[in-house]
Amino acid sequence: MKKSIAASAFVLCVAMPVLAQTTVPQTTMPQTTIPTTSVTSVTSYPSVMSTAMFTSKIKGLTIYNQDNKSVGEIEDIAFGSNKSLDAYIVSVGGFLGMGEHYVAVSPSAVDIRWDASAKKWMAKMNATVDQVKAAPEFKYPTY
Repeated sequence: MKKSIAASAFVLCVAMPVLAQTTVPQTTMPQTTIPTTSVTSVTSYPSVMSTAMFTSKIKGLTIYNQDNKSVGEIEDIAFGSNKSLDAYIVSVGGFLGMGEHYVAVSPSAVDIRWDASAKKWMAKMNATVDQVKAAPEFKYPTY
């Protein structure tokens, strides 16, 4: 009996490498082309000054007019295809989100600056609440 168990164990040990080498048929995966973009400039890592303005600090800013009344809130920032700042998207009107609409405001019309005494960003615009409400409504494009 011991001889048959030892013989079986020997056969299994000898046969294992052969069984492990059994090949599984490979399937051919379709080749897809992944589009690449060409880099036209050398990658650089600029220093960012502590006085830099970040979009995360601008989004949500309330814009006040010359009478220190709120005329709207910056909801979004629109950049053009040439990476230039095209507009601030400002929410105007409404109460608790009801009746609110968006207006695209030229960046040159909004003065955004750091108020050192208040230690926060401030936005000012030379327009009345009614003027901003009467501006053409901005609708986000659908893609």
